[in-house]
Amino acid sequence: MNRRNIGRFSIDSIENKLKEAQVVLAGLVVVRAEMVFHNDRIEYTALGEAFAPVNEGDEIPIYDPIISYDGMGGVKLKSWERRD
Repeated sequence: MNRRNIGRFSIDSIENKLKEAQVVLAGLVVVRAEMVFHNDRIEYTALGEAFAPVNEGDEIPIYDPIISYDGMGGVKLKSWERRD
């Protein structure tokens, strides 16, 4: 059976969070992105080593990016938290 490191996540109000979006998307291969206008959000499906392997045919898990700020305008992706 084929396994892939794949996950789903979203970024709200991306126009106001460009630095955060760049940090979150770094190192990922986006295979699907959908703008959800009524929530002002973009929902992504992406491949990346940060995500747990998923068996073919299984539901793709949803993750939340955990971001930290250094107080000087710097943004860092700390981890990915899987929703269950």
